[in-house]
Amino acid sequence: MTSIRIIAPPAGEAPEEIRKAWVGVVLPLRPGKYSQQIKTPRVGVLTGPKTPLGYILAALFGKHPKRSSCLVSATTAVEILAQNEPAAALWWRENTPHLLNSKKWWLSFEAEVCEEIP
Repeated sequence: MTSIRIIAPPAGEAPEEIRKAWVGVVLPLRPGKYSQQIKTPRVGVLTGPKTPLGYILAALFGKHPKRSSCLVSATTAVEILAQNEPAAALWWRENTPHLLNSKKWWLSFEAEVCEEIP
């Protein structure tokens, strides 16, 4: 699996219209061993950790339930979203700058809303 298409609005803290904007978007998966579905902690983009260390600590101490997910670079995902849904991309840029200021952050889309594209 190298890419996914979002086939339903993902769960999360973004407003419903922002989550619906992901439907139909094709996103490249994280390369390497994470280019398949994996179990990741379910953390909020607004209320979750704001630093990589905070995320690691949350994952280690089991503060958040895990779910089967597909990982996509946050910056790449928002750049692709902006091509057809600029207002939704603007919401991400304004509300989650901590995710977009570094190539180290990934968005996780639950497996149920992802369609594999070989």
